[in-house]
Amino acid sequence: MLTDKLSTAMLMKLVYNVIFRHRGIPTRFSWAATDLRWFFAYRTGYSFIYLQNLHKELGSLIPLKSLTRQGDVVRIQPNHISFNSVAAYESIHGVRTTARKGEVYRKVMRTTPTSPLTLFAEPYIYLPSPELTSRDDKRHGFLRRLSNPLFSQKSLTEFEPTIKRYYKLFVDQIINEANENDGVINITRFIDHLAFDVGAYKELY
Repeated sequence: MLTDKLSTAMLMKLVYNVIFRHRGIPTRFSWAATDLRWFFAYRTGYSFIYLQNLHKELGSLIPLKSLTRQGDVVRIQPNHISFNSVAAYESIHGVRTTARKGEVYRKVMRTTPTSPLTLFAEPYIYLPSPELTSRDDKRHGFLRRLSNPLFSQKSLTEFEPTIKRYYKLFVDQIINEANENDGVINITRFIDHLAFDVGAYKELY
């Protein structure tokens, strides 16, 4: 009896995901039914290619507003929508956007009182209240004013020689590894090293 109820519940959930959830947004059955299709695509390390192909196959065309002139929006999970247009990017991430990070943002980023992301995700005094995080306009403005000196003309000019040195090292290492492996490299590793080199130097000095 319990098995029948679970089967019915799963079937109803599947029908809801495919037919009723986010109706009108282009998708494929395997992508809309469960999270498994995206999970397996992500595990391959080439999820961006799957995503690009899905936009090509299903997205509507917006020649004047899309960088790639491909599909602008598709559904890649039951409750996950992918946008691929300049207009969507500006609406979501623009300076005067009304979009706000949801509560899931704090949980996914796993910020703590000592986390490096605390400056941009949580208040200095750890209170998990949405009103006190960077999702709030006043808090966001405070954090912007606090970090603006790091990006002043004087600060960036002083940091320029360091940036050039690390980028030269970055390019040289990529060339060396490419020469040793017939042009095949793990670019992710080098980008991680560059980010840590530059970020750590700025933090320490």
